[in-house]
Amino acid sequence: MSLSHNKPKKSVTTTIVPKDYICTQGDLALIDWIKEIPCEPRVEVVLIDNAFVERKWMECLFQPDAYLGDEVIDCYINLIKAQDHLKCRSGGRVHIENAFQFNFLKRDGDVKTKTDELYPSKDMAQISSVERRVLLYLDHDMVFIPINIREMHWYLVVINARNMEIQVLDSLGTSSGRNDLIHTVRLYKLNNY
Repeated sequence: MSLSHNKPKKSVTTTIVPKDYICTQGDLALIDWIKEIPCEPRVEVVLIDNAFVERKWMECLFQPDAYLGDEVIDCYINLIKAQDHLKCRSGGRVHIENAFQFNFLKRDGDVKTKTDELYPSKDMAQISSVERRVLLYLDHDMVFIPINIREMHWYLVVINARNMEIQVLDSLGTSSGRNDLIHTVRLYKLNNY
C-alpha cells in the first residue's frame, strides 16, 4: 500500500499595477540627490544584499542611450532575489544567476573536463566553486542567466530542466548570435541536461 499526498499547493500571486513603475515625488527627489553626488572618488550610495552600489555605476541610468553594466544588472537581480514570491514559479524552483557569476563560469570553464569527472560522488568540501555553481543549477527547475553581448546588448537565457530545453529571451531575436551561450553550454555539458 502506498500513500500519496494530494493536497493542492498554495498559489502565491502578486499583482503588479502600472503605479509600481511610476516614480513618486519622493523617488524623483532621491534621484536628483543621487545625481548631485560626484562619480569620483569612489562613493558607495546604497547597500543591496551585502553589495555596495557605487555612484559611478548609476551614471548609466541617467543617460538615455548608455550601456547598463554588469554591476547595475547584478544590483537589480539582487532586488529581484529579495522577493520571495519570485523564487517559485508554476514551472518549479527558480534560481536567478547574476552576470558576475556567469562571466566567471565562462572564464574558468574547462572544455576537456568530462561530466563524470565534474560530478563524482565526493565530499562537498572538495568541490570547486565552479562545480558548486553547476550543482546549484541542477538543484533548480529553472535557472535564469543574464548574458551580455560585447558590452552592447543583454539577453536572458532560461535553462528549463522540467521541459529539458534552453530558452533564449532576446528583444533582437536571433540576429546577434549565441556564440557565448553555445560555448558555455558545451563547457558544462548542460546540453545533456
